[in-house]
Amino acid sequence: MTKPTNDKKEYYFLVKGTVMFTDSQDEHPESVGQLGLNAVITRDKRELNLEAISNAHKSMNVAFEKRAKGAARIVELTIDNIIFLGHMTAEEFAHESSPNQEELAEKLKQAIGRPDLRTIPTPLDPMKGN
Repeated sequence: MTKPTNDKKEYYFLVKGTVMFTDSQDEHPESVGQLGLNAVITRDKRELNLEAISNAHKSMNVAFEKRAKGAARIVELTIDNIIFLGHMTAEEFAHESSPNQEELAEKLKQAIGRPDLRTIPTPLDPMKGN
């Protein structure tokens, strides 16, 4: 039996934030540490409303708690930036897929309406990284 695939596309965002933390339980600690955190959130819509921002904040909080393992207390957590990564399936997000030269040539032929064209490899072929 094959595993079903999830072809549902979602909007992916990278959230960059900063957490201020302390190992002290004092209300006003003498020393505070700082750590940059990243989290990825997904949405059905590209727009980020208050709920989405709150979920991003929670995701960063969970990431810090996993890392600190209860040894530190968050004093302040701020979201510094949210970057749109794209609209894709989970598989597309997890794996980079680069088309081969034949696929690119076929797409070019279709785009310009010239199925009779053929590609000629050159010594400096960008598809081969040189």
